[in-house]
Amino acid sequence: MNTAEEIFRKKKMCRHLLEKFGFIINDNTYIYSRLFFNDRFRAVVQITTDGKISASVIDTDTNEEYLPLNVPSYTGRFIAEVRNDFSNILKQIADKCFLNEYFIFEQTNRISRLITDRYGEKPDFPFKRSPDCGVFRYAENRKWYAIIMNVRRDRLNSISNNLCAVDSLKHSRSTPVGDEIIEIINLKIPEKDIAVLQKIHGIYPAYHMNKKNWITISLDGTVPDDQIMTLADRSRSIIVSGH
Repeated sequence: MNTAEEIFRKKKMCRHLLEKFGFIINDNTYIYSRLFFNDRFRAVVQITTDGKISASVIDTDTNEEYLPLNVPSYTGRFIAEVRNDFSNILKQIADKCFLNEYFIFEQTNRISRLITDRYGEKPDFPFKRSPDCGVFRYAENRKWYAIIMNVRRDRLNSISNNLCAVDSLKHSRSTPVGDEIIEIINLKIPEKDIAVLQKIHGIYPAYHMNKKNWITISLDGTVPDDQIMTLADRSRSIIVSGH
């Protein structure tokens, strides 16, 4: 993960704030440019209208990208200072033009907001070793009814024990199977319904949970929001009833 990817992770772009900050839109891309490090370098940040971000540093002497910045093995005081100044520019943009999100991907944050709007329960993040793992709890008994985490897509393949689940991996609308990181949600479901639900594209045997009582859903757009929320409602109702 490069510097820009790390800084803008879990951030949601606000277009009007980009323009207020000084971004100029050109062909559906917001562009910002700033000299830094005594004008020896220029930071160039481009953000598409759908939120994709690219950032580079231009050496003003050559008017070409300063590539050593992207090589971790390049160390020393000079390059460390350039990296630090560049990072500060990106952090300023992130602070001024973006809102914080709980999770990484769009559908995950939509589902999180829907759960919070419906029940008034926000996710908490109890695991220091897995800081991206968010847990939704019923307020009265503090028991989990939804767990969101990120996993490598091929990990789902390792827990898939039916043809439908394997097929969903092969035909996902997201990027190729392998070490791609996706987000998933685990929900508690009556045992009698587990087998039927696992035949649905995008639903799997539970990842890191009891497979007799939980299912895993990939949050990559494969399963519609309303279907996920129906299952989330069922999961919460089980917890509310004390089971």
